[in-house]
Amino acid sequence: MRLPITLQNLVGISLDAIPVDYAMISRLMTAAQSSLQDAKLNTISNESRFDLAYKAIMQMANAALQAKGYRVLTSKPGHHQLVLQAFHLTIGLDKTQLILLDQLCKQRNAIEYSGDIVSDVLIAEVIAQAETLLKLVQANLRLEDDAPELTAEDVKRGVWSIDEKVVSEAEGRAAFAKKLKAHSEKQ
Repeated sequence: MRLPITLQNLVGISLDAIPVDYAMISRLMTAAQSSLQDAKLNTISNESRFDLAYKAIMQMANAALQAKGYRVLTSKPGHHQLVLQAFHLTIGLDKTQLILLDQLCKQRNAIEYSGDIVSDVLIAEVIAQAETLLKLVQANLRLEDDAPELTAEDVKRGVWSIDEKVVSEAEGRAAFAKKLKAHSEKQ
């Protein structure tokens, strides 16, 4: 009888079990949002835009995985594919989406190692997938409701506000981590 694949079954093979670090998850999600915004800039090459959108997807995948208490072993081959495939176990992504992400991973490799040209159509697709995943990961992690009020300009300046009061970045990150931890303990 074949056992179902779980994240726990992959520990030691391709994953490490780690303590959940809410500040790290927050940083990964902030980085993913920034990468996605930069990918939308028409002033950079399509190859760079693809890299940024793909990077955003990977950052979200890592955040979702770490929220479950795991991280991928990057020393093992296929770690990009694994972290994307883990979306099924971390946020319940369906098989159709996983197949599409696998194609984007293969396309990323072709661009990276063979110098393939990135079309406008491919850019639109990778950005659309990243935007969809951002919504799914945020909903799954409930980051939108738990985060301190923060604007993109605030992030660039390192300014955080909580209940309309400006606080230091350290205070903002600590408040975010505390809210996220309290929320996850309720579930």
